[in-house]
Amino acid sequence: VTLKFAEFLVTDANSRLMTISLEGVAVDTFSVGYLVGLNTALDRTYTVTVGDGVLNILFARAGSASKDPDISAIEVKSQ
Repeated sequence: VTLKFAEFLVTDANSRLMTISLEGVAVDTFSVGYLVGLNTALDRTYTVTVGDGVLNILFARAGSASKDPDISAIEVKSQ
């Protein structure tokens, strides 16, 4: 699974801090604006096993985030 992000509004590390979970397991916590700044693409790739035929992806606010998580695209490849 490749998750594609870009931040267009906030650069504060805590404003859009998010935790990403795949198949019920937290796999990453970060702020796109803090990592790469404004108007810059960020791709994160994860390997996940889906046992029930449904890929579950959850984006949640982390810490004291005041903005909801934001994603630009999701790319799924099966092996």
